[in-house]
Amino acid sequence: MAALTAIAQRFQEASIGNEPTTLVAFLREHPELCRDRENVIELAVDEYFKQLRQDSTTSIEGYGKQFAELGNWLQSSIVRQVHLEEYLCDHPELRQLQQDILWPALGVQIGDYQVHEELGRGALARVYLCSQVSLSNRMVVLKVSGESLQEGQTLAKLNHDHIMPIHSVETEWDQRATCLCSPFLGRSTLCDLIEYGFALGIPTRATTILHAANLRTQPSDSVSTSLEAEELHRKHAYIDGVLRIAVKLADALASAHAQGIFHGDLKPSNVLLTPHGEPILLDFNLSRNDDLKLDVRGGTLPYMSPEQIAHVKDLGDLAEATCDDRSEVYSLGILLYQLLSGKLPFDVGDQDHGNPDSSLRLMENQRAGTPSLAAINPLVNDSLASTIARCLAYDANDRFQSMGELQAALKREWHIDKRAIRWLRAHRRPAVATAALSAVVAISAGIWHLQRPSYPVREYNRGVQSQVAGHVQEARIAFDNAVDADPGFLEGRMALARIHLATGEWDTALQQFVALANEQDHPASFAGAGYCYNLIKPHSLAIPWYQRALEHRFESAAVHNNLAVSYEQNSTLETTEERLRQAEEHYQQAIKLAPQSPIIRLNLARFDLQKYQFASDHVPRDGLEQIQWLLTHNHRNSEVYQVAVPLYVAVSRSEPRVLADAIDMLLDATRLGIAIDLEQLGGDPNLELLWNHPRFAELEQLVRQSDAKIDPAISLPRFIDPFE
Repeated sequence: MAALTAIAQRFQEASIGNEPTTLVAFLREHPELCRDRENVIELAVDEYFKQLRQDSTTSIEGYGKQFAELGNWLQSSIVRQVHLEEYLCDHPELRQLQQDILWPALGVQIGDYQVHEELGRGALARVYLCSQVSLSNRMVVLKVSGESLQEGQTLAKLNHDHIMPIHSVETEWDQRATCLCSPFLGRSTLCDLIEYGFALGIPTRATTILHAANLRTQPSDSVSTSLEAEELHRKHAYIDGVLRIAVKLADALASAHAQGIFHGDLKPSNVLLTPHGEPILLDFNLSRNDDLKLDVRGGTLPYMSPEQIAHVKDLGDLAEATCDDRSEVYSLGILLYQLLSGKLPFDVGDQDHGNPDSSLRLMENQRAGTPSLAAINPLVNDSLASTIARCLAYDANDRFQSMGELQAALKREWHIDKRAIRWLRAHRRPAVATAALSAVVAISAGIWHLQRPSYPVREYNRGVQSQVAGHVQEARIAFDNAVDADPGFLEGRMALARIHLATGEWDTALQQFVALANEQDHPASFAGAGYCYNLIKPHSLAIPWYQRALEHRFESAAVHNNLAVSYEQNSTLETTEERLRQAEEHYQQAIKLAPQSPIIRLNLARFDLQKYQFASDHVPRDGLEQIQWLLTHNHRNSEVYQVAVPLYVAVSRSEPRVLADAIDMLLDATRLGIAIDLEQLGGDPNLELLWNHPRFAELEQLVRQSDAKIDPAISLPRFIDPFE
């Protein structure tokens, strides 16, 4: 096991003490431990096998579920690691090879590289974040593997923006291992996107990709930027963001195929997602390389084509089939299906790679045909669903015959008319959407004169397309034209009000929302008016508008959150007790609807602190739990820490040991480069317990030495746009 942190050692002591505890209970109490990903996973694997020895009916699925509250990524990582351990138990020769390798400890130097952190591991490889000493300590990734130099030779042939490049190969560390050095481009993979994106249902906006790409980003990470990619993800729908990723992966794979290299193990964990949402193809250790006379040597069962399964497992009539471009087309189709639905298309059972029954069962499911993608995600248009279904044809001759052919089909799906169709599906009511969709399809099919829509609808469609493309001013002109031509055009008026809202013209937007509410009793316009009052103030005027929205069944986490903040800050209510009661009721509804929302979590933390300030006998443990959730999920900025400190101090009045945790948290934040406002902390008489702590001087010295500045732009808003 890797060197354990002090807190992990405390867990081991607690688990064998007078009051033994489980790992998940310990993590609830110390959520900061979740940042130490590899140690947590190792502790979980040890605990699982210990429970299995005591009770043979224990299942990894049941054990893993209890970690879901701490993050889907943690649950899935633990399950994957247990499956890997079971696989190694069934293959002692691999276990022996793994044990023979001298895995580097944190802090050691391998040639020119100082090891800082373990990023991940597999059966015969581990990946470390290092600094390269001779080149100004630039951050790089070192993959230590028990395999030969073949992956390095394969990567050396490839030069593509979306394939992980290789800097160098080190062989001096251990004669049984090879060290591949690559640039550090981020921490997240498409696994994070699938787990995060579908945690609350079907994602609709491409900003989900950016959020998933930054789930594990640390303030100290230095990764090159791609502002174009980030801007596109901020503008487009989720499906369009996925298509953009797929087009780039297809281009990377086509480039590799042209050089006689077949990846052979395409899956979510082998696609890095940079902090700006760019995909990078990883891990060519199982690839076919025609120059090196290497055939396909494996793969990951759920993502393998029927012929690849038969070839690798030597099963059935396809055992002699060749794995070519079309097999990779199949694997990319599986990946696309999963990115758009959150699910694998074919049931794999227990995923036991060594069990031929699992492989045969999967092949039977593949032969039966692809389940409807649109039935799971209705935002997927028919032509895109057909493109993916063609990728997953059982017979390779029925698929796209090359990666270039698939890439061309995906680019056609990226056309602005298709993007507008998907945007309308996601944002318009069914009856209106049907008419507008018919108009867009008619235009793109070249039968304009047969089904020409009215001028207001044409202008509305032009506005939608301009908005999708990010041309806000053109969109506003088009929506203005639509409403001028038909003042009763409801969707045009709503779109125009939202454009004014997005550009900061809150007074104008408010007038338009109020007019819509009064003239047409439109439910969304009530929420829009309430949000405008939140932005303009006073908040008390927002309350009746949100109440009307809820009465008309326009309910969302944003409406409940905004209504809660409005009550919390409403000074017109007769008693503070009533104000807090109303706010709490809506906060609970908001977090129930969107448990992953950092805005709602931070608002709840602030709210619990306000309850403590109103009633000093209240212990704000819930607020502290919200802060710990935010820190565990990498929502770290000065604002979060400024809310956290008084919460820790308040709880410490009944639980003194918590004060040391507050000092540790602030030291950790300062080391990560996050600015802490000591003057604010020192000037608050309620924080006297913190100043008097023996280690406060250590914190003060570290903060004085830090050159971090508080950036007011890096903060979470209190209110949520009800139309996002």
